[in-house]
Amino acid sequence: MNKKTIFLGLLVLLLANCINVAGIPGPGGGKITSLVLSWESPEEIIYDMIPGETLNIEVNVTCINGPCLNTTANLQYCSGEDCIDYQNIQTETGELRLTEGSSLINLGTVEDSETARWAVEWPEATGGSIYKLKVTGTAKAVTTVTLTGRQLEMESFITIVSIVSPKDTQEFYIGSQIDFNSNIFTSSEEYSIEWDSNKDTNWKRYDKNISYNGLSIGDHNISLTLTDSVDTKTRDSVIIHIKPITTDVLSVSDFEIIKIDPENRFSVNGKIKVKARVNYYLTQAIDAKAFIIISNPITNTAIYGPSPFYLSLAEPTYEEYDLNIDLSSYSFEERENYKVEFIVVSNFVESSPEYFIDPMDSESAYWDDGEDYYIPQQQIPEQNKANNSEYEIIELGPANLGDLTKMPETRIELIIPILFFILILLRKK
Repeated sequence: MNKKTIFLGLLVLLLANCINVAGIPGPGGGKITSLVLSWESPEEIIYDMIPGETLNIEVNVTCINGPCLNTTANLQYCSGEDCIDYQNIQTETGELRLTEGSSLINLGTVEDSETARWAVEWPEATGGSIYKLKVTGTAKAVTTVTLTGRQLEMESFITIVSIVSPKDTQEFYIGSQIDFNSNIFTSSEEYSIEWDSNKDTNWKRYDKNISYNGLSIGDHNISLTLTDSVDTKTRDSVIIHIKPITTDVLSVSDFEIIKIDPENRFSVNGKIKVKARVNYYLTQAIDAKAFIIISNPITNTAIYGPSPFYLSLAEPTYEEYDLNIDLSSYSFEERENYKVEFIVVSNFVESSPEYFIDPMDSESAYWDDGEDYYIPQQQIPEQNKANNSEYEIIELGPANLGDLTKMPETRIELIIPILFFILILLRKK
């Protein structure tokens, strides 16, 4: 064999090998079958997951020179940026987990390409956690292939919650309209807000900014709580004081009792007029009640206690009252002293809760004729007595003084001997 023949033979063998690698039938007509994996979803190499999110993972499985028989795709993960120990994803775990199904998907016979799909969630991840993904593809008589290059990172939520108003230690009169405003920033797409008070436990509001005027008297720890999508709570709080309105701003003046019938004296069956004026000095809305009471000043038994006058006050003002009372309708006794009193009360005003359980309860009678009451002498602080009420003690005379012209006749025959006897006694001295 000459050199030329040897060279041609080698050239033929080289061409044959090139044709076989390219998948074109070579000697014996064989082709190389292989699997190729590629990411469809997520598209990002580093994917930022959100707590509570369900992530759809999709991988394209392509069979080259197929068909590929008994083709499978298996999804695995490892924890940490430099991790190498991969494990299958399960359906029941606090870490990355499948919402359903198995990490191993049987695609069967793949003629061209198929898509393997998994849905995963990360229910208990903390911000900054990292998982790396790997998909392994297998088929009968085909070399196993792997696919990496996807990293899941759980977002670190940044949440800022601050109460802008009211300010800590700020004071308000009861009934004041208080603006509750907040400054909130959070990277959580879903969150809830709740305002609450440690004193008024039934009071809760769920908006970022609100306005309210119904907090009760006392110290309130006002909290604002933001709860994100993984139930992480961030709070801010302030302490405010709701104070009663002092009695100086709600007072009684110009109290007067006028005799009507008879015009010259007070009588158990007479008629009187009671006049008074209620003064209010703030630009803040409150509700109040005014009462006229006639009582025994010693026993504090109410003989006359009518329905109250209802007041709604919202600015500096005064209201005058003028009430005619027929005393003959009540069981007053002749020649007894009685206390006629005009009083104003309000839940918004200092000392008022001492008068009644609830002074503004329209369903409460408070007292009935003949029952004891203790307003305000026994309970109002000494410095406030003159503000909330004014009164006068009057004596009620008999119904009729009688006719002097109808007195019994004077017996002169008896008077003269008596006078004569007195003169004799005087002369002896």
